[in-house]
Amino acid sequence: MIPNRYDQYNWTANQAEIDRMYNQMAAAREQVGPDVDICADMHGRYDLPTGKKVAQRLEPLNLMWLEEPIPAENPEAYKLINESSSAPICAGKIITWPMISGSCLRSGRWTWSCRTCRSAGDSERASA
Repeated sequence: MIPNRYDQYNWTANQAEIDRMYNQMAAAREQVGPDVDICADMHGRYDLPTGKKVAQRLEPLNLMWLEEPIPAENPEAYKLINESSSAPICAGKIITWPMISGSCLRSGRWTWSCRTCRSAGDSERASA
């Protein structure tokens, strides 16, 4: 199922797509149990309303984080998602850009930030 595009950059997911996302993550949670961290990466492809809905829908799954529900270049929208959900929000690799990273972390616009390190599989978490 391909989400709708209501603007030229970001997708708006309908309820069926959000349910599909939830069902896939719920199946993963069921398989690994409550003691294993799971994360979801939305690759910055969705719009603010979808990011908020998905973050809220995934709350019961106790994610380690939800990565890039929207493009990372919009820190104000990240703040709105963060305020609407208890799911930790991760900004992804874009957070390493000096022009945004410090101000976003200080302002609490992201609950978590992730940074891809040189070795595969490594990530660094910083609490905002």
